[in-house]
Amino acid sequence: MPSPPALAETAGPGAGGSGSRPSRPEPSLRPELGRLLSAVRTRLRTYVLLRGLALVILTAIGVFWAALGLDDAWFYVTKLELPTWLRIGFDGAALLLLFSVAAIWLVGRLVVAAAPRDLALAVERRFPDLRGRLVLAVERAANPAVARQESPFTAALADRAAADAAERVRALPTGELFDPAPLRRDLALAAVLLAGTIAFAFWQTDAVRRLSDAYVELADVYRVRTTALSVAAVLPPGDERKLLTPGEPHRHPRGADLVLLIGVADGERPGGGPWTAPEKVTVTRETAGGATGRSFALPDGPGQFRFALDEVRDGMTVWLTGGDFVTRTPYVIEAVDPPRPRRVALSAKYPAYMQRNAQTADGGRAPEVGPIRGAKATVPVGTEFDLILEANKPLAAARVTIDGEPVPLALETAAGESAVRVPLTMLPPEPIDPADGDAPADSFSPAAGTVGVRPGARVAVELEDADGIRSQSPVRLVLAGLPDDPPNVRAEPVGVSDVLTRTASVPFVGTIEDDYGIASARFLYKLTGGEPAAAAPPDGGGDGAGEDVSGTVAEASADPQWRERRFRARPRNLPERFDVGDRDPARTADRDAERFEVAGLDPQVGQTLTLVVVADDANDLTGPGVGRGPERSFRIVTPEELLAQLFDREVNLRRIFERSLEEVTAVGDDLALISPQTDEADVRRTAGLAASELGQNAGQAEAVQSGFREILAELLNNGVQTSNAVARLEELILQPLTEIADVHFLEADRAVGALRVAAESGAPPTERAALARTAAEATDRLAAAMAAVLREMEELAEYHELVRDFQQLVDRQGDLLDRTRQEQKTDLIDGLFE
Repeated sequence: MPSPPALAETAGPGAGGSGSRPSRPEPSLRPELGRLLSAVRTRLRTYVLLRGLALVILTAIGVFWAALGLDDAWFYVTKLELPTWLRIGFDGAALLLLFSVAAIWLVGRLVVAAAPRDLALAVERRFPDLRGRLVLAVERAANPAVARQESPFTAALADRAAADAAERVRALPTGELFDPAPLRRDLALAAVLLAGTIAFAFWQTDAVRRLSDAYVELADVYRVRTTALSVAAVLPPGDERKLLTPGEPHRHPRGADLVLLIGVADGERPGGGPWTAPEKVTVTRETAGGATGRSFALPDGPGQFRFALDEVRDGMTVWLTGGDFVTRTPYVIEAVDPPRPRRVALSAKYPAYMQRNAQTADGGRAPEVGPIRGAKATVPVGTEFDLILEANKPLAAARVTIDGEPVPLALETAAGESAVRVPLTMLPPEPIDPADGDAPADSFSPAAGTVGVRPGARVAVELEDADGIRSQSPVRLVLAGLPDDPPNVRAEPVGVSDVLTRTASVPFVGTIEDDYGIASARFLYKLTGGEPAAAAPPDGGGDGAGEDVSGTVAEASADPQWRERRFRARPRNLPERFDVGDRDPARTADRDAERFEVAGLDPQVGQTLTLVVVADDANDLTGPGVGRGPERSFRIVTPEELLAQLFDREVNLRRIFERSLEEVTAVGDDLALISPQTDEADVRRTAGLAASELGQNAGQAEAVQSGFREILAELLNNGVQTSNAVARLEELILQPLTEIADVHFLEADRAVGALRVAAESGAPPTERAALARTAAEATDRLAAAMAAVLREMEELAEYHELVRDFQQLVDRQGDLLDRTRQEQKTDLIDGLFE
């Protein structure tokens, strides 16, 4: 700032008013004082400039180290670069601080002009010996109007003071006007820090470059690292790996284990050399639900780490930290439902002979669709079927293997839903080793466009959706082939024993069952032990019914003596169940009963007749299947021998019945002994024993009844009794036995039961005696009925005994004749050699 001009000390002509006072010059600042003020102003400006520059430099250095420290501290904590927003904020704050320091301590103080009076006061304050003279001289020079108003005496004093001040300032040490210590301190501190910072910059050029990139260039990545990691996910269910990219979602099957393989990145560092493997890797995760976790990855080889989470069900974000590496953008794991079958079904066309499929308009077979429940599907042999798996989400691919071998499939997608369709044909079970001469060959081949499978084939289906996620485990299914078993024949002869007469008619009773229908049923028979006459069709065959033929069974049998005879009543329209014969073996009037007529064979006495019922199904693929009932062998005997055997059975039945009559009679006698004086305990004991005896004998009576029915049926079926004899046996023995079992035993049992209840309930003696008499009377009626039947049995036994005696006589005569012939033959041979 230029020094203020010196003020003249002389006044103009008109000074001092109207001429009442003599004129004097205008007061002015002496040159010595003006030079002093100019020197003070110059020193002041220099001081402000130097100290302001020192403070600005110190502030800049502080900003430098603060920026460096903030960056290092942040990296130490997070292993990441400072966020851009934070660096921008720091830059703004630093610039604001620098501008503020420069404005306050430098520019602001330099632009402010120092008034002469302020300078004078500063000098006066530093040098008190001036005693205000300098300030007075500066004020009179700055205010001449005031000085003109002074009195001469005052003016003289003021001039004298100014002259004295000018004299004194010549000897003042102006260099000591300001304290140099703060300035020297600031300059020294600034110089030292600046020198150190410059030295650090030359020594750590990377740090300076990092700060420039971070705070000036605002680069996203400005640190040079020694470690870089890569992450790969193991794709379940196998061991295939997928390299993950930060920020890009990786879809992981929900519920599967998440396995991450962490390793050192490939390639070299930007500065050259390989990447350094960290000592440990920390995995930080946050699930979609907000749960967080942190854990260490496990070492898995040199420079390799493995991190696993069991049954991941929620999505998450993952960060990695290892060495000076940290994930800037997290890895995103999305948990999605894996592909799985929503529905497994079969669309089957069964063999035509089964007649299970509905007919289409063109006469074809409409497939029958049904769900598969469980891990096993049962399919009849010969069925053409599609194995259908409907997925829960759209599919990109599928793989189907049967017993480990891949098979062709069709992947269908419509309306956002996908289904896998595998066309198959169920073949018969695996043939025997072809080296065996008896090995059967497949009777049919798979349908066109299908794959043949054997029963027990194991199917595995793997699904893959559009995201590349595979099913966690293959869908496994066992295809159980259901062979068409031969008909189940449960038909046996009834009403006959193991001997037959030459005129016997053997009734067969039972059922024939087959899952898919019975095509035919017939008898299979053979005669052994002699030379039978040629077989002839029996009477009443009609339309070939009952005739003897050679057929498939006879040809296939190992014994060529087997022959066939058709049923009179044949299965029609492939029934699944066919009833064989008349359920009442004693009926003969119904000629529709399925009977085997022995008379048509003209057998010889002593031969053996073997009978069996066989049936065929309609299986035209692997069959027909032939089912056989149990075989029964019969010896052909004379009527007399049959009657003799029946007599023996009749005698046994009569003995059983006779013992039962004795026991029932004894029960009646015991009941008759009960009187009002009989002890209550004895009544209870007698009633209990009577009830037990009646129950046992009722069962024996039913057994005897059943035995006589069998005898009657055998007599009828062998044709050895007249109609009168049959009627007599039914009316005099069987019907009374039925009445005894159904009426008399029941009546006696009820009466004894009433007595037993009365005895156990403490009834009066007279009541007990009355009930005992009633029970005894019922038992007597039972015994009388049994005695009447027993008499008829004895009369029948006399007749049969005569027949047996006659048969024994015939047998003895036959033996005698045989011995006579043998002796005659011996005598003849002896005569030839004499």
